[in-house]
Amino acid sequence: MLTDTVVQQLRAEEKDYKRGDSGGLYIFVATSGRKTWRLKYRHAGKEKRLVLGTYPEMKLKAARARRDEVKMHLREGKDPMLEAKRQRIVNESLATETFEKFARAWFEAQKPRWKPVHANDVITSLENDLFPAIGRYPIHQIDEPLLLAALKEVEDRGAKETARRLRQRAERIFKYARAHGSAAKSNPAIDVREAMAPLPKKRRWPAITEIGKLRTLVRDVDRAGASPVTRLASRFLGLTAQRPGMVRGLPWSEIEGVDWSKPDAP
Repeated sequence: MLTDTVVQQLRAEEKDYKRGDSGGLYIFVATSGRKTWRLKYRHAGKEKRLVLGTYPEMKLKAARARRDEVKMHLREGKDPMLEAKRQRIVNESLATETFEKFARAWFEAQKPRWKPVHANDVITSLENDLFPAIGRYPIHQIDEPLLLAALKEVEDRGAKETARRLRQRAERIFKYARAHGSAAKSNPAIDVREAMAPLPKKRRWPAITEIGKLRTLVRDVDRAGASPVTRLASRFLGLTAQRPGMVRGLPWSEIEGVDWSKPDAP
């Protein structure tokens, strides 16, 4: 039987050699000094050898646990070599099931339901704030602390409302991933909700309800020294009650019923 001290003191020699432990487990020492745990077993009447791992990454205790796992597969009639290959394929598949992969699939599925402006806001927020932090992680490896750290970065720059919208989107992405067979065991976006910073109280902005005061405001804006585009945009806001961001990004194609050949026409 091997001990941790014996395994640690094994050194390379002129030829490869091995030192046995128990139950077919042994450590193989190459002339390069590389040490690998290997297991000799019989399946379907044939003797086979399986590499379990390398030392010191896999200690003696872990190697024995892996040996016992292989023995269990043998008792179930399974070939440990094929089981190891299957698990390697599964692990490689899980590694490609990243948060960004599922997030983009979810976005494409929801996109037809949204207006272009909202769709652009959704994907931009994910690309700017969540993909850099957790996008490359396999989705089943993302837990509450990891997601919360990404959201806290958004909160720390003062964008608390954005952080809350990101949490809501992450919650839906995890639901989408689980519905499509991902290995995610839970939805961490649900549990981080109570750990996020509260939103500040909304301010009440006074409304001008008298025509005289409204005319005064328009005159004050015209005399404010701003550029003509800014002044006209302010008047457009007053006439249409649109959000400033909507007016700022308004394409000319969305303005209908105007004869542009007669710009001075009423």
